[in-house]
Amino acid sequence: RRVREMRSQGIRPDLLTYNLLMESCAVAGEWKTAVKVLKEMKDWFIEPDIRTYIHAIKACQKDAEWRQALKLFREMSNDKNEIIPSPQSYTVVITVCGHAKKWKQAVELYKEMPRNGIRPNIYTCTAAITACVKAGRGNEALEIFDQMSNQGVAPTVITYNLALSACSKSGKWKQAL
Repeated sequence: RRVREMRSQGIRPDLLTYNLLMESCAVAGEWKTAVKVLKEMKDWFIEPDIRTYIHAIKACQKDAEWRQALKLFREMSNDKNEIIPSPQSYTVVITVCGHAKKWKQAVELYKEMPRNGIRPNIYTCTAAITACVKAGRGNEALEIFDQMSNQGVAPTVITYNLALSACSKSGKWKQAL
């Protein structure tokens, strides 16, 4: 409504306007609206930036729309847009996949990062481990946990707790001790 009001008063919305609108979509989980807003931006020749896409991807989490989140992520990082994915953008799409219990997709995205020259951070590792734990894939979660130190990522109490949960789910109770 506010964007229409702006236009009716001759005020042209800018990138910040759209990013704030996308943030609202993310908070509300309105992924369909986010996709429409993204199209509208392009129709008005306003190039989305990485924040625009991150908010649009986050909007997919509520309904576990992992396919749409992955589509938006790939659209963001295609050559035409010239947007370089960040650890934060990977974390968001991995989180959506995890929320949908699509652990394979989450792990593949996590493994894709170093191939693309992007170093995972604690948030990305936590999202990937969480995706595996939620799906009951303890071995895969522990594999990611074990890789963290090789990537220069220090575990936190959260990742240790997730590793303990993974031990439980994979029957590796001795590793928990």
